[in-house]
Amino acid sequence: MDGAYDTRRCHDAIATRNAHAIIPPRKNAKPWKPTSAGAIARNEAVNASRYLGRAIWRKWSGYHRRSRVETKMHCVKRCCHLWTAPILQEFSCRLRSFS
Repeated sequence: MDGAYDTRRCHDAIATRNAHAIIPPRKNAKPWKPTSAGAIARNEAVNASRYLGRAIWRKWSGYHRRSRVETKMHCVKRCCHLWTAPILQEFSCRLRSFS
């Protein structure tokens, strides 16, 4: 899923903001020519991923924390939807009764 963000445009946009990208390189990633700060940062991630392995790289880079937060937010949104759906349904029924 995140492989779609492994592009020059994304890495360059992140580098111009002086941020650190936590985008896993694609499985068949090859180093880019170091023509920009984004390419240099991505090459470091590719080399680290090859050296450490993908699983260890994800823990080392903090990618697993982002993944856990994303999963928890999905759970929160789903629970909120389950709690609010009956309330919204009752509210819309009351609004129809006034029409």
